[in-house]
Amino acid sequence: MCVSRFLEFEVARQQTEAPVHLAKPVILQAMDRCRREIAAGVNLPVAWSSLAVFQLLTEAPFAALHSLAKVITLCVHPTASGGPSPQPCAAGRALLRTRETVQHLAVIREKLAGFDWFERLLLLALAGHMNDADALAELQRKASWKEGRPHLGEADSVVIISGGCSPAVQPAINTLRPRLRRAFDGLTLTLLAGGTRMGISGLAGEMAARSKGRLRVFGYVPGSLPVGVTADKQRMAGLFETTGTDFTPLEPLQGWTDLIAAGVAPARVKLLSYAGGDISKVEYAVALALGAKVGFIECDAVPAERRAVEPLWQDQAGLVRLPLDAMTIRAFLQIDDLPLAPAALAGLEKAARMAHEDYMRFATPRDDALQPWESLADSLKQSNYHQVAYWEKVLLDHSLGVRPLSRRQSRGRPLSMTQLVGSQGIRRLAEIEHGRWNVERLSLGWRYAEKKDIPQKRSPWLIPWRDIPKHIRKFDLDAIVNLPKKLREAGLELYRL
Repeated sequence: MCVSRFLEFEVARQQTEAPVHLAKPVILQAMDRCRREIAAGVNLPVAWSSLAVFQLLTEAPFAALHSLAKVITLCVHPTASGGPSPQPCAAGRALLRTRETVQHLAVIREKLAGFDWFERLLLLALAGHMNDADALAELQRKASWKEGRPHLGEADSVVIISGGCSPAVQPAINTLRPRLRRAFDGLTLTLLAGGTRMGISGLAGEMAARSKGRLRVFGYVPGSLPVGVTADKQRMAGLFETTGTDFTPLEPLQGWTDLIAAGVAPARVKLLSYAGGDISKVEYAVALALGAKVGFIECDAVPAERRAVEPLWQDQAGLVRLPLDAMTIRAFLQIDDLPLAPAALAGLEKAARMAHEDYMRFATPRDDALQPWESLADSLKQSNYHQVAYWEKVLLDHSLGVRPLSRRQSRGRPLSMTQLVGSQGIRRLAEIEHGRWNVERLSLGWRYAEKKDIPQKRSPWLIPWRDIPKHIRKFDLDAIVNLPKKLREAGLELYRL
């Protein structure tokens, strides 16, 4: 917008923030225009990027980060178009233009609250979405390891633990603790969190201490901690300081700096958010914008002002609202959506087809997934493959394997699940299946409602296992009992390892 360009050049020319103060009424009018364009769905990249700059100039740094993150969500990775240099999309061009704005405004960076946060998120966007070599080089210079070796690796499975750390949320943390411990039990992951012994950060440290080395937790704290706050030096695999004197979005942005600088693809990262405030809202906005998947854990024990998803991100792809249920959280952490190798696809295809057929029995006619397998979009096929791959992992944890059914073995009777795992094992596997079902439905846009409404994708059973009535639990229990038979229909068999 003309107002934004005029201001940035005047600021750079005069080397002072005076033009911003004088233009405040004009800025407010320009912001209203941006919001009208956004509401109308027109000129979105420019409207969001201009609004972000205006919010930065008018001392609304948190809002500026959310608006900048919205620009990033509009950006697609550049593709080559007849020349050696990839051409950016409209949102990419808006990001490049915003970089010029930031360079001009840098002369008053000390006068603009949150300027460093805004600049860092822009670098992450340029490096992660635009493949910008200069931005990546700058992030590598800002990485926590400086001249040493990265504490993160490209192949790491990374989970960011985000949420409240104040005394006010401690009762909600106590409610979460047993579920999160069960969800993470036995998993091997790299965790990023705050680096204190309070709230959600303290819980991450607890889980790391109990995991016997399976969970590595890296904490991020400001250079000067507030009075009464203690860094968790004993339980963290590494503790990294930012330049701040209090907790700000700079700590989670430093975590993302380390991830991108180390070559970790955002699509490999998942974020769990629980009982968070303004900083946590920025955390999941940044994660969604960069391409990570976010699990927002819902719980009535959380203070009311911390329960709701930020309105800007309510319907954002990649956001999954999770009930406070251990096996649902575990399924969210383990079910992947990255492309599988061709050999894996071939081995899982029959079972994946069956999973899709099961979904079709309950799907709404307007659902994109209600298509024959041959006509199904590749992304939806991948979802079915990953569901089957998840169950292979689960069975492996119970010393069971899946293999192609031979002609000789097909003449005999399938194994009995009760004999294989016992009645307790069947109940445990049924709970796991309900968690998987929750994640599948929630990822496809379903929501909890008191009454079932298939066309609107509403179900009363998207709740924790402990709250499911017995007659509904029977569906999951029967699914486990009949698993050997279902596998045979797909040309597979269950066997003891």
